[in-house]
Amino acid sequence: MLRYSSFVALALCIYGAWSTDPKLVAKKYTDSLQEKTHIDWSKPPQIESSVKEPTCARFWFQCFQTRFLLRQTLSKPVSSGQDSAITVDYDSFPQKRFLNINEAPVMLNSEDSTWSTSGTSDSWNGGASFTGKGITISGGYSYSKHDSTTKIGSLGVSESCPPGHECRFETWVYYANYDGQCRHQAVINCARDMDVCPKMVDMAEKNASNSPEELRCSQYFEWSWKQCRDPKGPQYASHPQANCTIRLPIRESSGSPLWTLVFVKEDFRDGVEEDDSNDRFPLFKTTKTGYWKTNHTGEESRKASGACNNWDELLTKKPCDDRCLMPYQGHNPCHVNDDPSTANGSRKAANARLGAGRTFSKRADAVPNIEVKVVRGFQGF
Repeated sequence: MLRYSSFVALALCIYGAWSTDPKLVAKKYTDSLQEKTHIDWSKPPQIESSVKEPTCARFWFQCFQTRFLLRQTLSKPVSSGQDSAITVDYDSFPQKRFLNINEAPVMLNSEDSTWSTSGTSDSWNGGASFTGKGITISGGYSYSKHDSTTKIGSLGVSESCPPGHECRFETWVYYANYDGQCRHQAVINCARDMDVCPKMVDMAEKNASNSPEELRCSQYFEWSWKQCRDPKGPQYASHPQANCTIRLPIRESSGSPLWTLVFVKEDFRDGVEEDDSNDRFPLFKTTKTGYWKTNHTGEESRKASGACNNWDELLTKKPCDDRCLMPYQGHNPCHVNDDPSTANGSRKAANARLGAGRTFSKRADAVPNIEVKVVRGFQGF
């Protein structure tokens, strides 16, 4: 059973500040899962491809249709560290990012996440099952053969995004991986499975008359020779083992994916202390026709309304200069009170509110200041 607890904050103190990458927190969980993951070698995962054909006349009395299968099955390593090739990773599904350029915190609500298994299990007949004691990788899970999508509910989670922060929810979905050896088989099924390559190990030449009794029809012999002995084929008779990889979503007993929901806050304030000086930020006032910027010499320059009104432009330009100004919920984020008696106080608020914007041009060089909060889902063993 998953451990669900009240909101748990996880963060690492680096360079003397709350500063960590969400990937470091996720690694703590994937390492925890990896230590508890093993393969059930009594029924390992396998993958098959097959075709059906009408059976040759010689074997009509056994079946009317014959299946020809190519099968790969995970092989147990001969070394003592049999599970050394097992790893656990995750896919991250971030929700919409929000940059708070207001003076007050803003509450954000998590959204439903859509998770798709398309291409993840690559038609392997196998699964990674989660219990309170660990994860077991084994065969026999038919759902891994089909692409599917699953909605992970938001659970009504809300978190506060402080001023000057960019915030988002992320859902992490976990996967078990195995990189090792697989045993390859060429199988003919007519009422029962017949592994044909061991029967052809001693055949040096293509001669149907010398083939085993079970393969003495051209249909069976030609297919078996192509898979087992043909120099242009896979030559399973002499090379039964080959490298293979498998990636399976870790699922709970209900069949739903194992996941963790986190809330990420990244501080984009520039760290400059507020003061009453007038050399840091211009005064702004609004008119019916647009925004006006007033410098401290009394000169005014007009900024036409609508000159910058989309999010992408805001992220690539410094706000509150002549190139870009982004209104938020109908308000000019650079607007300060025209009243001289309150201008300095309003300017201080504007400085705090737009500190994040002033760092956009140098965000790639700055040490990130991130707090990661685990709010729902798997939180380790």
